[in-house]
Amino acid sequence: MQKYWTYYLGVVKLKNKYLPRISDAKLALALKAMGAVLIEGAKWCGKTSTAENIAKSVLYMQDPDTFDENMLKAKTKPSLLLEGKTPRLLDEWQVAPVLWNAVRFAVEVKMGAGDIETASENLMKFKANIDTERMQEPSFLMVLTATETAFQMANNVWVVPLGCLKN
Repeated sequence: MQKYWTYYLGVVKLKNKYLPRISDAKLALALKAMGAVLIEGAKWCGKTSTAENIAKSVLYMQDPDTFDENMLKAKTKPSLLLEGKTPRLLDEWQVAPVLWNAVRFAVEVKMGAGDIETASENLMKFKANIDTERMQEPSFLMVLTATETAFQMANNVWVVPLGCLKN
């Protein structure tokens, strides 16, 4: 059986087979720590393929068959576009910028008191993976919550209610 290789400006993909990338582990860790991750990069560099590999559900905003329906949902009730298993890939979300705020709201609302310990642990794992030879260690770690009390945990992670971030 012959294997076919396709080259996309530096991204090599074996037909119908995902080739692992260095960024995979970083993306998985960031998703555990943050709840939502924005992947940026040049066109055709593998952003979608990398995200598809970890996503449990996908919404392709620019799919011609569903584009008009997706745009209508984005204008009337953007939370409908977030429905699906997580982590959810919103590919080309920028065609409906309101999705940015919908994702932020969904992540903030889910961060209740029961998630604080897990979020703290994930932040500590994230910190442990920082290459301090290439970048500075974070000056502090913080979990934003919907709770009412701010405090510092035993591992020095700050827990801060969203209400504290008002002007």
